[in-house]
Amino acid sequence: MVNSELVATLRVFSKQEKHRLKLFMQSPYCTDGKDATKEWLLVNQIMDALALGPDGASGLKKKVLYAGIFSQRDYVPQTLNNLATSALKYVRKFIVAQMGNDLDRPIHNQTQLLRFFREKGDYDLCNKYLQRLEREIAANNSPDPVDYMQRWQAEDIKSDFLGMKTEQKGDFNLKEALNALDQFYLTKRVEMLTTIFNQNALSPILTENEAEMLLREVDAWSDKPVYRHPLIQLSRKVLVFLHTNGPEAEAEFAEFRAMLADEEANLSLYYLKRFESLAYNFCVRRFREKTYREILFDLLRRRIHPDRLNKEGTIQHIELLSLIKTGILGKEFELVQTLLDTFKNKIKGPQPSTLYEAFCQAFIYFHTGRFQEAYQLILHLNFHDTSYKYVHKMLEIKLLFEATDKDFDLIESKLMAFRVALTRERNVASEKILVQRNFVNTMLHLNNWCRQPSKNWDQLEAMYQEVVDNPMLSERIWLIQKLKELLSAAPAGAVKPEAMQQSK
Repeated sequence: MVNSELVATLRVFSKQEKHRLKLFMQSPYCTDGKDATKEWLLVNQIMDALALGPDGASGLKKKVLYAGIFSQRDYVPQTLNNLATSALKYVRKFIVAQMGNDLDRPIHNQTQLLRFFREKGDYDLCNKYLQRLEREIAANNSPDPVDYMQRWQAEDIKSDFLGMKTEQKGDFNLKEALNALDQFYLTKRVEMLTTIFNQNALSPILTENEAEMLLREVDAWSDKPVYRHPLIQLSRKVLVFLHTNGPEAEAEFAEFRAMLADEEANLSLYYLKRFESLAYNFCVRRFREKTYREILFDLLRRRIHPDRLNKEGTIQHIELLSLIKTGILGKEFELVQTLLDTFKNKIKGPQPSTLYEAFCQAFIYFHTGRFQEAYQLILHLNFHDTSYKYVHKMLEIKLLFEATDKDFDLIESKLMAFRVALTRERNVASEKILVQRNFVNTMLHLNNWCRQPSKNWDQLEAMYQEVVDNPMLSERIWLIQKLKELLSAAPAGAVKPEAMQQSK
């Protein structure tokens, strides 16, 4: 059952979520009164096997799982399949309930209580819960997206209730409901727009006119109180510095950073991380400039500040790899090691955090010249997570190529297997497949050149120029470095002196 959806789903659960799942599946209320004992036995066996990592693979075999549930019966594949299907339904139901817990906040809870009693027609109880709801609204000023949504829902149910009371005078709270809707709408709209503009800066998806029109639509709200909220003003500055270039973008970015520093204490962790990631992306695109490199590394250092760690306990696996890659690019090896040491047990992804930690450590070892230690770490790693699977394959190939005694046959075998995997891949964008395929093809040519006893230096020089001229190529910086090293060892006169100046 290694590749089943049930196993894949349980693999992402945290220790706390596994405990809650056990309580859920043992509760008749949650299982609609049905006995889910056998489903729980199956789920528990799978989670125990997953906890062992690679050593638990044998525990995921169908016959082993079956024997753990039906010890006195002969193996019947369909029985296990039916049980797995039933177990998955309970697990999905648990996930939905778990996600609902994220809405468990005072305003939401009072809103639901008011809604319940309004539907029952008990106005006296409604009035009591209306007063409690109003107190919660008055006490809540969080600029969190869920809170904006819940404040609007609260004002909306207040309007519904007050509108039902025929003796009620005035606008039935409709103005307040409309103001709350304005806040929720505009904050959600600028959140989506900053994502679109950020993507547009990487790969154009908006025309100039479309981008300008979207900015004008935001500014059309300038006469509304919500427009002056720091959250909206910060978002608008993001839109401007992502849309423009040169001094205008840099000036807007400087104002954004100053405002973000002033408002940091008032922002929820969600928005703080979001704004920092947008600043991070802006600086990455200007990495060659010292000023923006320093800002970038300051953003990385902020993540490991004690005050920040008290708020933020985990990090996404993709985000961690991105931060480490950036730090290594700037040769901030001590910083990236500290980042990894800080978050190594808190990495969130579809596979155990130990796998991501081991790969990131190997990645650091590779870039600090500790090739043997790096290879020993990645040798037994196995990723089904596509965000790590292919970068893992590339690191393995690079480590084999860095070996003192290169095994050219093994390198070729790994490259051919990589090529086949890319051909079969359906879940990765075509642009990413292309850059990785170009890496495979370049490495195949380079590997073949290295194994030839008689060197054709003109061929290597042409290969070097192709790499320099091709931006759609994974590991391009490393390839340029390797090709330069090889060309520097060429006999006098074999390579034109100006050949290696092209990459500067």
